[in-house]
Amino acid sequence: RDTLDGGGGDDVLYGNAGTDSLYGGAGNDILLGQGGSGDRLSGGPGADRLIWQVRNGIDTVVNPDPSDRIDVRGNSVANTFTVSQASTWLRISDGSGRLNVPAAVVWITISMSAGNDVVTVSNLNGLNAAIPLTIYGGSGNDRISAAGANLGMVRLTVEGGQGHDTLIGSATGDTLSGGADNDSLLGGAGSSLLVGGLGHDTLTAGGGNNELRGGPGNDFLNGSLGNDLLQGEEGDDFLYGNDGDDTLLGGDRSDVLSGQDGQDSLVGEAGDDSLSGGPGDDTLTGGDGLDEFDGGDGTDRLVETTDGNLTLNDAQLVDGAIEALMSIEEASLTGGPGDNTLVATAFSGRVTLVGGAGADVLSGGLGADWLDAGAGDDVLNGNAGDDTLLGGDGNDFGTGGDGNDSLTGSVGDDTLHGDAGDDTIISEAGNDRLDGGSGVDELRQTVDADQTLTNVSLTGLGVNVISGFERVELTGGDEANILDASAFTLGSVTLNGGGRKDTLIGSSQADLINGGDSDDCIMGNAGDDTLRGEAGNDTLYGGDGDDILIGGTGNDWIFITLTILFFLLGIGEFIPVVHTI
Repeated sequence: RDTLDGGGGDDVLYGNAGTDSLYGGAGNDILLGQGGSGDRLSGGPGADRLIWQVRNGIDTVVNPDPSDRIDVRGNSVANTFTVSQASTWLRISDGSGRLNVPAAVVWITISMSAGNDVVTVSNLNGLNAAIPLTIYGGSGNDRISAAGANLGMVRLTVEGGQGHDTLIGSATGDTLSGGADNDSLLGGAGSSLLVGGLGHDTLTAGGGNNELRGGPGNDFLNGSLGNDLLQGEEGDDFLYGNDGDDTLLGGDRSDVLSGQDGQDSLVGEAGDDSLSGGPGDDTLTGGDGLDEFDGGDGTDRLVETTDGNLTLNDAQLVDGAIEALMSIEEASLTGGPGDNTLVATAFSGRVTLVGGAGADVLSGGLGADWLDAGAGDDVLNGNAGDDTLLGGDGNDFGTGGDGNDSLTGSVGDDTLHGDAGDDTIISEAGNDRLDGGSGVDELRQTVDADQTLTNVSLTGLGVNVISGFERVELTGGDEANILDASAFTLGSVTLNGGGRKDTLIGSSQADLINGGDSDDCIMGNAGDDTLRGEAGNDTLYGGDGDDILIGGTGNDWIFITLTILFFLLGIGEFIPVVHTI
């Protein structure tokens, strides 16, 4: 029996055919037991490498330092290794010899060589230690399997290397990487990462929520019952989501993506791709290339982005070329910085059209659509359905069409027509022309400025020409604003004060007026009005009609003209009542 003690420094210690004891001592040492049986390897303080080679007998790692690394090496012939546990020890065996490793080690690496090797990993959950276990297949056609094994806290990483390898994961979730050539990777019951690498690979997830990456080559990726991420990357790939809410990314070249059950997201990316959602509410995005889309059962959504023109109907999307559609119930089309025309007038589902920075033309379809033109002088047409139109910056022209629509001009001098239906038009900055059209239409404006409403105009941050509105709501801001609707006679008005001392003057109709947070002056004028002082010391004038006056918090003054039928007192109010006949 030989005993070698390296002492201080970075040493390399070799055993021989006998039973040896190797102690590295202080420093970063390398210990090789060599051919004997019964060797004891102890690195001592420092980051040591303890190397055990195939057919080296029965060796034991003693008192490992937390920074030690265990390297197990095969040879150029076909090796068979098993990795198992014996109580709290990890045991690596080649059939004739073995290495016993305590659970205190930090890292274990098993490296095969040129042969067709077999490595089997069984249960390691009894170790109760977070040990990284990495297995390299080498250049042969290897089979590395942890099928059904409960690894506990052990983290398994397998890299097949060159050759046609078969890699099988454990029940607790692993990282499997095929490397070069055509490999087969099968995940276990846990959540795993499967990477095909070079070659035409087959990746099949087990249980859990998995990530599958095909890599270069024409790969087959098969998801599991969980919520999986499948990435074809380079090559003509087939991606099959299976159950769960999956994300499928085709990558380069022409791919086939099938989401199957669940609410899946399919993105073809580059190449001429075929996308099939399957059952569930799916999202299909083509990317570059000439693509085909089949949403399948459920409410499915088509997504396309291009700095060009798009025309959509129920059977096809035209962007210079024709892309076939089936079972698409919703769509989202987005332009770019140029002048884009996005047309969905013959599409029966719900569509979202986003124009971008140019002078765009957006035409909705038959459903309840969302049109957002962005910057630029844009034209928006909602057509049928209850649509939402957002003009954005620029001088925009918007038409709601049939249905109960919402139109917002934003910055710029806009022209907005509600057309048929009960529409809502929202005025912001600019000198706009606003027409409610037929139906019971509402005009809204929220600006931190004085606002004056008549039957034909509304001022605020601009001067608006208005017509066709039966209801109006005006809201002030943080400063002291005057909101005056006394000249409006065509319908009811809602006035909302802000955070300062506002003056709110109602119309001749039945109005709702809310003071806000400060000391406000509220005048109902004619009509059966409801006046709410809210916070602050407010002054409320009911005016003509049967009014409801609510002071709110603070010391409020309530003035009643003619005969008031009903009023409410707020908390802590001082109420002088003046009868004017």
